[in-house]
Amino acid sequence: MKIWIITIGEPVPSIAYPLERFHRTGQFAMWAASQADVTWWTSAFNHFNKTFIAEADSRIEFCKGLSVRLFRGIGYGNNISVRRLVDQKILAHKISRAMRREKERPDIIVCSVPPVELAAAGLHYGINNGIPVVLDLRDMWPDIFVDHAPRPFRSLARLLLAPTFFQARRVFSSATALIGITDSFVNWGIKKTTRARCGWDKAFSFAYNSVPPAPEHLTVADSYWDSLGVLKNDQIFTVCFFGSINRQFDFATVFKAFNSVAIKDKVRLVVCGAGDNLEYFKGLAAGQNNIVFTGWVDAPKIYSLMRRARLGLDPLLERYDFLATINNKAVEYMSAGLPIISCPQSGELYNLLRDTGSGVSYSAGDARGLGEILAALVSDPERISRMSSAATKCFNERFDSEKLYADMFNHLKLIAAEYPH
Repeated sequence: MKIWIITIGEPVPSIAYPLERFHRTGQFAMWAASQADVTWWTSAFNHFNKTFIAEADSRIEFCKGLSVRLFRGIGYGNNISVRRLVDQKILAHKISRAMRREKERPDIIVCSVPPVELAAAGLHYGINNGIPVVLDLRDMWPDIFVDHAPRPFRSLARLLLAPTFFQARRVFSSATALIGITDSFVNWGIKKTTRARCGWDKAFSFAYNSVPPAPEHLTVADSYWDSLGVLKNDQIFTVCFFGSINRQFDFATVFKAFNSVAIKDKVRLVVCGAGDNLEYFKGLAAGQNNIVFTGWVDAPKIYSLMRRARLGLDPLLERYDFLATINNKAVEYMSAGLPIISCPQSGELYNLLRDTGSGVSYSAGDARGLGEILAALVSDPERISRMSSAATKCFNERFDSEKLYADMFNHLKLIAAEYPH
């Protein structure tokens, strides 16, 4: 079986970044490469540190069964920007042209959404060549672009983005099938089509591979945290966060909670990652000695930190698209048996933590409530232990990569076999 995957905005397997932490496409592509011939079409721009990983359009034969095709756009400094939209249009044009030059056609194409432009390129090729095209829904684009506009200008933003909304409806309606990270995402996509949901439309949650890093890499990672004073079995109660430092997370409320008199000498927050709002949040937390910013860290350091921390932090804003998701951050925390403290007190993640006992949640903007939760957990190690066991059980039952990616691969294989070529 030959699979083409079109996804940008994720860490890419490359020789230059051997310790990169892969996300959904990277993990699935590497798993599927043992079963099929996989080509990943993507950008040569690193979405997280805003640098190019290749000087020109190129191909990486990363491992047997996995070829990575890299294309250069213009790059961008802000995730929500006109420059990013232009970058995506350039990539869509380049990838579309390169696909037409390929001698061997795939059996199926999987296009991640966002962005719609690249999904349209994959769909155009698939329709013209009789190949099924599956959309993998990750974020609710272009809807969230309107929500990022100031409230008085949202009607204008929707008007300006009308061509993108039209393109999204056309792409969603023309796709062979829709898959997504939750049923809520799949149902959101179906509403943009002219058809009812069918058996090929299916949710596949984020998954995570919890295999330990190589011993030599783990030794370096352990030494790194030791040097920062984040020790194993530390008396300080460590809470960790890793991811993009951007406007989707409410760190202002978190910092207020960690500065409360009742807990500030007993807890530490370790924030790993880079992003548009990093310097702003650093300024917001200035003078708080119990908050540590590390910048970007590699996969072994994340593995090590999760086994030194007591809680994983997931402080999402109360936004409709976030309420519909269980993000990869939560899944990664659970892979280490790390209980989660999340925001808001509603949505898919809240329901999961409540129903499984693998974490707790606080209301959006409620710094006092978060401080009280932290104070209670610091003094209750038995509760932490119970939540940790529940998180491990939940991960093994619902988010283990081996099972999820096998199910996803078999679903794609079924669509490819049953599609009326």
